[in-house]
Order: sequence, then structure tokens, then C-alpha cells
Amino acid sequence: MTIKQIAIKIFKSNLKRYLFYFLCNSFAVMVFFMFSTLLFNESLHSSKEIEEGISEAVMIPTIALLIFSIFFISYAHSAFIKGRKKEFGLFMTLGMSTRDIRKIILVENSIIAGASISLGIIAGSLFSRFFFLIIMSLIGVKSVSFELNLNSYLYSIGLFSLIFAIAVGGTMVVTSRFEIVKLLKEERISKKNKRANPVLAAIAFIALLSTLYILYANFGTVPENDGQLLLFCTISIMITLYMTISQLGSFCLTIIKRRPSGYYRHLLLLTNLDYKFKQVKKIIYLITVMVIVTIFYIGFVLYLYLGAEKAATDSHPYDIAFVQTDVSFDKLSGVVDTKENPITEHKTLEVSNYFDPANYNFRTVFVADDQLSAIASKPIQVEKGSYLILVQLNLQGKEDRKRMIADIQEGLPNIGVHKLQAAMFERLINDLNYIDNSLIVLNSTDYQQLKRNSSDIQPADIQFLNVKDWKNSKDAVIKLQEKLTAANKVTPEFANLIQRRLMSEQEFFQPGSKIGLYDYNKQGGGLVLYLVTFISILFFIATVIILLLRLFSELEDEKKNYKKLYKIGITEKEIRKIIAGELKILFFAAPLIGIGISLVYTSTFFKESGMNVEIYRSSFSISSVYLLFQLIYYFIVKRKYANQIIGD
Repeated sequence: MTIKQIAIKIFKSNLKRYLFYFLCNSFAVMVFFMFSTLLFNESLHSSKEIEEGISEAVMIPTIALLIFSIFFISYAHSAFIKGRKKEFGLFMTLGMSTRDIRKIILVENSIIAGASISLGIIAGSLFSRFFFLIIMSLIGVKSVSFELNLNSYLYSIGLFSLIFAIAVGGTMVVTSRFEIVKLLKEERISKKNKRANPVLAAIAFIALLSTLYILYANFGTVPENDGQLLLFCTISIMITLYMTISQLGSFCLTIIKRRPSGYYRHLLLLTNLDYKFKQVKKIIYLITVMVIVTIFYIGFVLYLYLGAEKAATDSHPYDIAFVQTDVSFDKLSGVVDTKENPITEHKTLEVSNYFDPANYNFRTVFVADDQLSAIASKPIQVEKGSYLILVQLNLQGKEDRKRMIADIQEGLPNIGVHKLQAAMFERLINDLNYIDNSLIVLNSTDYQQLKRNSSDIQPADIQFLNVKDWKNSKDAVIKLQEKLTAANKVTPEFANLIQRRLMSEQEFFQPGSKIGLYDYNKQGGGLVLYLVTFISILFFIATVIILLLRLFSELEDEKKNYKKLYKIGITEKEIRKIIAGELKILFFAAPLIGIGISLVYTSTFFKESGMNVEIYRSSFSISSVYLLFQLIYYFIVKRKYANQIIGD
């Protein structure tokens, strides 16, 4: 029998392994291709039915999916190669060189990669239309048509070819260290674990808790440093988390040994669990990171989706607000005041824009107290010779408020009014790109005097409208925006301001409406929620596959171990109890750790936002659903795994 014939026989005997590896790769390519059809759909980006910026939300889950694909394919490839090391050792004993082994690996993986990419793209092309229609239906969009873009094919082929090339390249490097004896004894060598270090585990655990506390306690205190703090703490958390998980079994074992009665009662469970933890530490770490990202991100997006209406009404006291400069209100109101949805209330607020003559980058917006009182429907009185700062942000921290007030005062022009009467942190008018987050409120007399005496003032009127049903005002807002873009004129000062803000004129004069923000959060939150939920399901399925591969790859060894225990008097009931205890910890350690850390991130980001209850409710809901699926998965695997080990 030739080496070629032996290789063919081995291939046939390992057909299931080849098929599993091939299907895993094909599935990853197919899912990425389906997402790319959304990412590169031009009608999705240009549709008026989609709020501006929503289509870019597809980018985040697509990148997350790509990162997941890299880890998933790399793990599948390493598991595939590891399972064949004994075969490679056999080939080498028959006379094959390392170079021949590399050729086999290269040819096999090239064929599998090419076939996986081809099947993935074909399947993606067939199912992407169905996937697209489901997503558009869920977010309530009908005008966007499905299309297959050339970029979807090019990016899918290019990116996954690169992933396969990197995975195979790493294997090629490893083959230079192949030794016949080690390859043939691979199964026994893999059981050797590094010596546990409980002290290192304790240090890593304390460092992990300390880093989480530092992130929570310091995030938001100095906003300009938040990015660096978040990056540093996240990197530290990832490092200390891995160190903690890698030593978790030994650390728990050391603690439990201090109570001999409890230790000896569960001796078999604890010692075997310590071994299992070392074997699957990378898998548990990967699952933990997936859970952190899933719970935090989906919880946040779910909050946006469910709170879309509340966010719209909180940010926009009036249904529609817009800036009117060089066109009469009658010409603009005609597109809003319709028979089906008439205007029920109309108010006007005059604002005066003051540009620093020396530097147009600095603008201050002044309003009169009596006009603002009428808009806010509450008494606002400013003493003559004083001013009031209105900040339309929900800043809870005292230091943040002091810093904001100081920054505003530093940029105030010299208009003869120097006394600060008070500062208000409250939303009184709609959120508009035209207006900064802060307004300076003057006594009506001082305001009129400022207009008369200063040539650097540019006045404008902000119109506030309420309609019969704001949820049916989308078409009116779109038409109003088109008229504003065409009618409002931009002075050199405003042109410079718009350029500095990296906006277009259309964005600058965009109306601030409840329906606009409602659709943005509903569409954006819904789109990302469905996509990320889909990816999270893939994460869950992938972790199921990875954990099952790890558990069942050592099934024969576990059978031998438990048969020996059975011979010395351990009953079947006790064996099932030990297996259940092991699997319970392996299955739930990662989700519980991940959920805990994700809640710390949630608390950190929203501790001063005034919406803790809602965001926590969303996070706990997602956590409960995840644990429910994990629980079902645990019972299924426990029964099957125990039956496989105990057998007849």
C-alpha cells in the first residue's frame, strides 16, 4: 500500500471531521456576505425613508462579525490540525518529510478554503434577499430595494482568503517543530498542565476588581481623558480577566482546601474540575468576552429602541422646530399645516447670534427672557444688567456643571452685562443643530439695547409648532427641510461655523422634530438590535460548537477514567452527579462573569445620565434570556454527555 493510498483511506475515515471544518467555514462566509449586502446597498444609504446616519449603523455589527469570524475560523482550523497530528506522525514514520506534510496541509486547506468561500457566497447570494426583506420589514422600511453589489463579493473573497492564509501560514510555521515521537504522543502530551499559582490568581483577581472600580469611579470626572481611561482600563480588564480565568480552578481549590470536610466530600469533582478549567481556559475566556460585549451592547440598543418615544418627547418639547432666516413663515407653514394633520399651536422665538469680529469661530446666542418664558410656558425673569445661562444638557455632576459654566463665561463677549444671575440645566426648546447646547438669556431691555448698539448681531427666528399627530408628520418634515435648505441663506460667519462643525448646510438647518428623533432611534436601534441579536445567536451557537468539540474530543479518555472509578465502587448516580457538577461550572462560569463585568460597564456609562432604571432593565432582560438558553443547552449536553460516558 502506497502513502497516497494510506492518505486516501485516512481521508475517508475522517470524512466527518473534514465536512465539519468545511461547513463551519462556509457558514461564516455566508453570514458575512449577507451582512455585506446591507453594508453596500446604495439605496439603503440614499433613501429618504431611512434617517440620516442609520445606514452606517450596519458597520458596527459587520465589524464585530468579522472579528468573530477570525477567532471562529482560527479555532476551527487549529482544532482540525490538532486532531490530525497523530496522522502526520504516522506519515513521517512512513518516510514523509516535513516539506511533504506542509504540501498536504497547504493543498487540503486551499481546497477547503476555496470550496468554503464558493459555497458561502453562493448560499449568501440565495439567502441574503430573504435576510434583507426580514430586516427591512422589522424596521418598517418599504422603499429600499434589495441589490447585490460587486463590493460584497470582493470583500467576502478578499477578507476570508486573508483569514485562511493567516491560519494556514501559522500552521506552516508550527510544522517546522514537528517531531515524530511528539506527534504520535500528542494526546498524552496535551494533558500536561502548568503548575497552578494561587498567589498569582489572587493578585489577578484583585487587579481585575481594582481596575473595574477605577473605571467606574473615574469615568466622567475629566471628560477629555475618558477615552484614554476607557482604553487603558479595558486592556487591563482583558489581561487580568484572562489571568484570573486561567488560575480560577486552582484558586477555588486552594480556598476550599481550607475546609477539609467540604474538600474531601467533593474531592473527585474539585480535582477534575481544576484540570478541566486549565484545558478550556481559552474557550471560557472567549465566551466571557462575547457575553460582555453582547449584554452591554444589546442592552444599550434595546434601551434606545424601547425608549424611542420618550427620548423624542424629552429632547423636543414641541413637535417641530425650525430656523427661519430669509423666507416668510407663511411659505414654510403650508407644507406642515395640512387638513389631515393641522397645526394646533405656533410660537416664535427670536435669537440673536453674536460673532466675535476677531474670530468667527466664537458665536454666542442671546435670547430675551420674556420671549423664552412664552416658549417654555414658565416664568423666567432676568434682572437688568445680569444674564442667565441656559444649558440644555442633563448634567448631574456638580463638577461637570461648574466646568460647563466656566467655559461659557470664558467665551462671553463684552456687551456691558457682567453679572451672572443663575444657571439652568434644563431642556426648554427643541434640540437643533443651529443652536449650541447653551443660550444666554438677557433682560428684555438689555436684549433690545444689544440689538440696537451692536453691528455684529445676526437675528433669526425659531418657529415652534405642535400638530394634531406628530407621529404622522414625517412627510411634512421632509418637505420642510427641502424648503429650508433652498431658502435659508448662509452668511460668511455661518459658512465658517458650518465648516468648523463638519456639517452640510442641509444638516445645519435641519428641523428639530419628535418624528425625526423617534424614527432615528426606532430605525437605528431596531436595525442594530436585530443585527446584533442575530450575531449574538451566532456567538451562542459558536460557543456551543467549540465547547462541545472540546468536551467530546476527550470523551474516550473520560470513559476510561470513569470506568476505573466504577470498578472501585463509585455508583452510576455518583458519576452523573460529578459530571453534572463539572458541566454546571463550565457552562455558567463564563456567562455569570461576563454579565457582572457588562453591568459594571453599563453603570459606568450611565451613572450620571438619569436613566439607570431603564438601561438596567434592558440589560437584565438580555441577561435573563441568555442564561435561559444556556440553561436549556446545559441540560441537553449534560444528559447526552453523561450517557456517552457511562454507556452500557
